[in-house]
Amino acid sequence: MAEITDLNSDKKEILNKLQNGAFEILKQVDEICRKNDIKYSLSSGSLLGAVRHKGFIPWDDDMDISMTKENYDKFIDVCVKQFDGISLLHYTTRDNPTVLWAKVKKDGTVLIDKYFEKEEINYGINIDVFPVYRVRDKKSVKRRYRIKASIFNVMHIATSKEYVKEKRGLKRIVVALLRMVALLLGRKRVCKMDEKFLLKEHKKGGSLTTADVISKKKFMPYSIFEEYTDYEFNGVKFMGIKDADTYLKTVYGNYMELPPEDKRITHIEHVSKLEI
Repeated sequence: MAEITDLNSDKKEILNKLQNGAFEILKQVDEICRKNDIKYSLSSGSLLGAVRHKGFIPWDDDMDISMTKENYDKFIDVCVKQFDGISLLHYTTRDNPTVLWAKVKKDGTVLIDKYFEKEEINYGINIDVFPVYRVRDKKSVKRRYRIKASIFNVMHIATSKEYVKEKRGLKRIVVALLRMVALLLGRKRVCKMDEKFLLKEHKKGGSLTTADVISKKKFMPYSIFEEYTDYEFNGVKFMGIKDADTYLKTVYGNYMELPPEDKRITHIEHVSKLEI
């Protein structure tokens, strides 16, 4: 394993290594999910890449999958013992969790986000695994849901002092206050409170979901996570929701149109340390 000290020297080479690492992780996750009858879907840029490019979006450097809460819980319980060379990362098993959702990490790799550089919180090369929760189709419910979800999202990342420093004006004051609350409660307790809030609404059986959209501002029918098919991705078949069109239109709008170059975002700029 070699440390890449100059992350700006050859971004294309780094991008390829991150893509290849995530791709290998997902192949093993797919095998375990099929073996244990766990349904998942490519999501976010990974689903968009499968539909539009039959592989990675050229500038995308990670992979995301989503599962209904029931499949997600089964995945956490069953698959933690079946990985070889990769590890399941979940807030219940980490001392300093910075996200609620699970990640699957390639063992022996190091990837540290600039926001958590001082703490050296390492998630390695990984894929994100998002749970999909139900939300009721009521205006007041959706409004409260957006507000609470936004607060929790900020609290997770605001535990980083570097993140607070990037904000300006009133936004910086609000984020700083949420940081104080999050640090007082502790990261793990914030995760527990976030999950409790999401699960309470989920159990009420709503017909909508925000899927893996972290902002929780875009709602789509929960029913699209009931039927699955296979999508080709770099020559390999991975699972995805059959109605990818509804999901992709909700998240991206005209998803078949390439975005302007200044909107083609990668995560490499957020990486402070990388060992592959």
